[in-house]
Amino acid sequence: SLVRIDDPFRSSPAAGALFRDMLSRPVGLGKLLGQMNDQEVLGTFLPEFRKLHFRVQHELYNVYTDDIHSIFSVTELGKLAQGEYEKTHPTLTRIMQDRNNLKDPRQGAVLAFSILYHDIGKGEGRGHVEKGAPIIRESGARLGFSKTEQEALEFLERSHLTMTHVAFRRDLEEQNMIIQFAKAMQGLDLLDMLYVLTFCDVKGVSPEAMTDWKASLLEYLYLKTRVVIQSGAFTKEQASTLVPRVLEETLGL
Repeated sequence: SLVRIDDPFRSSPAAGALFRDMLSRPVGLGKLLGQMNDQEVLGTFLPEFRKLHFRVQHELYNVYTDDIHSIFSVTELGKLAQGEYEKTHPTLTRIMQDRNNLKDPRQGAVLAFSILYHDIGKGEGRGHVEKGAPIIRESGARLGFSKTEQEALEFLERSHLTMTHVAFRRDLEEQNMIIQFAKAMQGLDLLDMLYVLTFCDVKGVSPEAMTDWKASLLEYLYLKTRVVIQSGAFTKEQASTLVPRVLEETLGL
């Protein structure tokens, strides 16, 4: 019964641990969350998520309400984890394989929750990125995510529009811009998660939203940024020398 899902239940360590464990298993997660959403269990357990119900996104390509888009984005995460995009998106598939090999379920839970809640601020109106940051952090704390994990969740929510903006609207041959983007990522783990989140977000908008061109730009930005972070080439001279050589080895460019 939904009446049993009250504030003490939502804040209980046992309920939080169970939900985090569910999030750590991405294959089939979108379908499960969809069923919970249909039965009003998800919105009852996550009251901030309920505010996304029936909210229409008045943006190009968006064909789903905010709650359905968020769940479909999690479905895309499951497809990546299952290897469905191995031929079309090998870099993303490799990232998911590497993360699975870590055998740390907490890592998977952070990524899945960041995808489910990336648009959580839309329930509060305009300026959803800024409004969503404290919501995802407070929700993460209630569900038992650690302080470090809460910081990662907030970073991913605040940054979830950044990668598409840079990839689609900026000159990716401008090394200073790549360096600044790399510095903002704070490390490879957050870069990996943001890349996966961005892909799932765009794929979850509509079947036509992620074109081959957009996917190639996101991958190119990711690979260039990864080289800078891995090598510590945080000057234009270092990046200009190293990045093209590594990209040639990786993509055959």
